[in-house]
Amino acid sequence: VAFKVTEPAGNPSCDGPESRSGESWRVFAETPHGVAELLSVTTARDDSSHSDDPEVDSETTYRAQITLDRDAQKLVREVAATFREEVKDITWESAKANPHTVSERSGTLRYRWNPATLLFEEIK
Repeated sequence: VAFKVTEPAGNPSCDGPESRSGESWRVFAETPHGVAELLSVTTARDDSSHSDDPEVDSETTYRAQITLDRDAQKLVREVAATFREEVKDITWESAKANPHTVSERSGTLRYRWNPATLLFEEIK
């Protein structure tokens, strides 16, 4: 069974300048030892931070698309998460935002089903 789990925006522990939200895709199965989480993959993340001294904000945006590779019996044998992440710094001049991309990265994370461990294991 797969679930999409959403973490709402904000930080419930304080009312500070930090904000975080995200989403993950989690796979569970019933095993001889009970329900087990087989895989957890982040599919979305939005982090922001605000600082008044100096006045520079930062934002991180992460998105991933999940694809499944199935065998002839339609069982999932591999999961791929193709992602893109962007980090921006934002400075302010006369109440006008000036975003600047600090870093960008993209790629694909792959996880293969291992029947011996009953888990999806990351392929490195």
